[in-house]
Amino acid sequence: MTYKLFCQQNPQELGIADEKGNWHIDKLEEHIKTCKECQIGLAKLFAGMLYPDFEIPDTVSEQTREMFEEECERIYIHKCLRCEYTWESLLKRPKTCPKCKSYTWDEERKRRKK
Repeated sequence: MTYKLFCQQNPQELGIADEKGNWHIDKLEEHIKTCKECQIGLAKLFAGMLYPDFEIPDTVSEQTREMFEEECERIYIHKCLRCEYTWESLLKRPKTCPKCKSYTWDEERKRRKK
């Protein structure tokens, strides 16, 4: 069986998997703490969006379990005030608009006075 990260990065290059395909759980948890894409993917998985009967394994640390449960609580709907794009996200405030990539997607444009 082949495993992939939600962020599509190479687990061997990240040091999560060795050349034999063995995964190091502690390094995987470290990656998940810093990778938003993997956090969101796992949150969706645990929320049952992908697998309705899925339960969080007992081997997951309490801190990691709490992080996933917080991410799973609700889906937010956002609208970019720059390009008018609307999207769903598990993040309360995403860094950028997925369409126009603006960091100030939630701020009105300030027009200069002539």
